[in-house]
Amino acid sequence: MNNHDAVPRRQLIATLVVVLTLCSALLALFFSDVGAMSTLRKWMPHILKGFLLNIGMSAAAMALATGAGFLLALMRIARSAYIRAPAGLIIQICRNTPWLVILFAAMLLFPYDLEAAGYRFSVPGWFKAVIGLAIPVAANVADIVRGAMRSVPSGQWEAAEGLAFTRRKTIFLIILPQCFKAMIPPWMNWYSILALSTPLAAIL
Repeated sequence: MNNHDAVPRRQLIATLVVVLTLCSALLALFFSDVGAMSTLRKWMPHILKGFLLNIGMSAAAMALATGAGFLLALMRIARSAYIRAPAGLIIQICRNTPWLVILFAAMLLFPYDLEAAGYRFSVPGWFKAVIGLAIPVAANVADIVRGAMRSVPSGQWEAAEGLAFTRRKTIFLIILPQCFKAMIPPWMNWYSILALSTPLAAIL
């Protein structure tokens, strides 16, 4: 072993020693009877439960928003003006309405109980919050999808039309596969915003 290999190994060992020392000190402090640490240890299960609830709510809201956003985007590029106009109006309203207003509307307009086939189901508050959070994000996802589809060169649409592809096959087999790479960064951006906004549900 030459000297060049020994130096990085010594640095790695020193770094591991420092990290293990800090971790042991933090663990000792965490399990000590100091007032702040004992309080943190007491409430840690509830904090973790709330954290997991926020992650679950954001994932469910983003899945719902993605599906609704794709549907709105397809309506927005439809050939019929009777489909395009309502979709555009919905997108503009949902994008420009404050999130708290939409959350209040979802919480207050959605029923507390649902009855089906003689059974009564209680609708939990977090489910209403998921719907309320998904509405504005769906409008922004619709714009992401529509923008990505419009960024595909027009020659792709013309080539598909020349090959007698139907519009549905053109969109799903030719256009959308070229859009996924462009849609991922803004989609992740909106998921981050949504994950940070889930604590708004606690206000309600």
